[in-house]
Amino acid sequence: PAAAVLAAVEGHRACADLVQAAVTDHTAALRMKIEILSAGTVPARVAAFLLYLGSRFGHPHAMGSVSIPVMVTRAQIAQIVAARPETVIRAFAAWRRQRIVATGPEGFELKAVGRLHAIAAGE
Repeated sequence: PAAAVLAAVEGHRACADLVQAAVTDHTAALRMKIEILSAGTVPARVAAFLLYLGSRFGHPHAMGSVSIPVMVTRAQIAQIVAARPETVIRAFAAWRRQRIVATGPEGFELKAVGRLHAIAAGE
């Protein structure tokens, strides 16, 4: 309940700091969701989501690619970006052929990060 949280915040500085950090984290996550969903076309939204995953969980490589050891299905991505799974599957198929994104049993590899940025920007 809000009253209990407010009472704890008023009486304990450490609790206030934790609540502030939690609110800041939730605000950042919400802003990212808004950015992803407002990216435009389905490919732009999927690209924005993959770039978000790369920035959050990715491991950059010397050649410029980024490995993301996170397993997310196409259906889950479709749900996250408010699209049909078939549309997301088509985007991944095109990107695989163009060597922009590769998928495997351990996650994703963003092979052309610059191109994904351009797609996310609607270019």
